[in-house]
Amino acid sequence: MANNEIMYKSGNEDIKLSVDVVSQFITKGNGAITTSEAFNFMQLCRYNSLNPFLGEAYIIKFGNQPADMIVSKDAFMKRAERQPAYKGFDAGVVVADKDGEIKERPGTIFIKGKEELLGGWAKVYREDRDIATYVSINFDEFAKRKKDGQLQATWASMPANMIRKSAVVNALREAFPDQLSAMYTEEDNRPKQDVTGTVVEEEQDTSEGNQLLEKLNSKKEQKESVDDEKIDEPTEETQSQEEKETEGETSESDEVNTEEQQDSKSKGNNIGKAVNADAE
Repeated sequence: MANNEIMYKSGNEDIKLSVDVVSQFITKGNGAITTSEAFNFMQLCRYNSLNPFLGEAYIIKFGNQPADMIVSKDAFMKRAERQPAYKGFDAGVVVADKDGEIKERPGTIFIKGKEELLGGWAKVYREDRDIATYVSINFDEFAKRKKDGQLQATWASMPANMIRKSAVVNALREAFPDQLSAMYTEEDNRPKQDVTGTVVEEEQDTSEGNQLLEKLNSKKEQKESVDDEKIDEPTEETQSQEEKETEGETSESDEVNTEEQQDSKSKGNNIGKAVNADAE
């Protein structure tokens, strides 16, 4: 078997995947996936025993954007059904009626124009748990939109069905984290992946953080400026020392001047005596 091929079982089927097969037959979109992205997808399928030839998993790639590895809702349901503790689920939509009252309704029926579709909900039951795993999700957070803000075609034509489906998938993932935690459907708000498969955090608004950082840096610069001024300013001890040195220099100068005056006076006296002697 070539290095870029893997083989595994999905149910009773033997699955063989290669980089070329994934690139040519399993990738959707207008972008060309990288070898690393293909390998990551192959490992996802092998680890979760997914059959991409039945649509249980596929890749979406647009331009140079990181590839999205998608798992179908059917794959979630199949894996849940295989778990001995699984005991079914309930699901529906969350609507606000004409009076503004919020209601959880089973199924997907709501009156367009008179009721507002707010979201979806789901409960998954396990035999080994006393409390069902409950999930409710917001329509605005999960609905897929175009760049102009309009809903994508499927979400526009079947909004209730899509939000209910998303709620079911999220509830199943929470109910069976060991079996489903690494898988995401196309409707999920999942963390993006780069070509190495590592999680990439969603881009956050850093404007407030940058403003705070600028303020901190400004305060730091002001503090450093004040510290520099303090260094340049003479301290009391320095001033006292300088005053003592000045007083010492003044004292020495006074002593020198006194000595010079005494010498001058002595010389004057000697000259006076000599003049008097000559006069006599």
